[in-house]
Amino acid sequence: FVSRPLNVTVVHLTASSKNALSFQANLSTPTPVISNTATTTSLVLNAHNTVAGNGIAGALTYQVRTRIILDGGSVTTSGSSVTISNANSVTLVLGIASSFQKYNDVSGNPSAKLDTVFNAIPSSFNYASVLSSHIGDYQSMFNRFSIDLGSNSSLSSLPTDQRVARGMNPVDTGLVSLFINFGRYLLISSGAPGSVHPANLQGIWQTDTTALWDSKFTVNINEEMNYWSAEVTSLQDLLEPITRLIEDISITGRRTAQIMWGTSSTSLTSNGLPPFVLHHNTDQWRATAPIDGAMYGYWPLGAVWELQALWEHYQFNPSDMDFAKRIYPLYQGASQFFLETLQTYVNNTNWLVTNPSLSPEKPHPGNASIAPGPTIDNSVCNSALSKS
Repeated sequence: FVSRPLNVTVVHLTASSKNALSFQANLSTPTPVISNTATTTSLVLNAHNTVAGNGIAGALTYQVRTRIILDGGSVTTSGSSVTISNANSVTLVLGIASSFQKYNDVSGNPSAKLDTVFNAIPSSFNYASVLSSHIGDYQSMFNRFSIDLGSNSSLSSLPTDQRVARGMNPVDTGLVSLFINFGRYLLISSGAPGSVHPANLQGIWQTDTTALWDSKFTVNINEEMNYWSAEVTSLQDLLEPITRLIEDISITGRRTAQIMWGTSSTSLTSNGLPPFVLHHNTDQWRATAPIDGAMYGYWPLGAVWELQALWEHYQFNPSDMDFAKRIYPLYQGASQFFLETLQTYVNNTNWLVTNPSLSPEKPHPGNASIAPGPTIDNSVCNSALSKS
């Protein structure tokens, strides 16, 4: 399990009899290794991300550090590996840190970060106590909400994969409840308070170094969907990472608005924020320009669509004026972009529309996609302008 209170992964190995646990352990990575060492109490791997991507050299370094805690038995080293012999149980405590500080800062010291992590772990590590703390931390969020839609005992006793395969024939209301809670589990596990980034397309627990869709934040629907359950299922504090993402975008999106859309570099809202734009996707570097195919990439409503989640949080907490003061300038900057770029519709001079734009991921006949004033733009623009 991964302990959020301690910021480490904990692996606890036991055997059915005493002195029966023997194995070899080492750390490996598919990315270029800087160093890989072993002692009788730890494994330490230093590495960096891929040498180059799209012609840009990799800039991140990272460290994986493992503390080895034995109950009985012995440990020896050979190169970058350890061999545990005849132990009763073994606990491996893994910490991971990188040089990433912020989208524009990769000067962090992974080793120093892990020094802080491991120095906070008691030398008398107690697995049961750490597990209890981990469960309590998770349940403090998960147990804020419950739902009971009824259940069919003959269905609820089936394995989940069989229930999913059966679908709703007959109706399985218990499966609906399970899906709702599974979604909350995923959101808590991928973007709990303190997370550097919000939940992304693939979550943070997957096996590929380059995940599907690069594990980015697709903001024409997917990122919004990740957070639809936050307010209504009492996970309001999980919105903090996405709030920080939009604050970052309000900075990186200014240059994109100026270069690609011709917004003014000097126009400021009453809160002093220039216009900014986000298209259909962003990432940990807070990219804001169109990417990939025109059918989905060239959509300039990403920022205001994302802001809807923050507006919903304010609606649930209208007395939180600190939060209101935090997001209002973001609404103004995102809305100012449209005040400077909306165009008169060719067939009706009373209409102002986004142009060029598109209905996200919706091709038109003839494999075309670009269009003025899609319905979603009209709705989202109106919503943003009415709030700013």
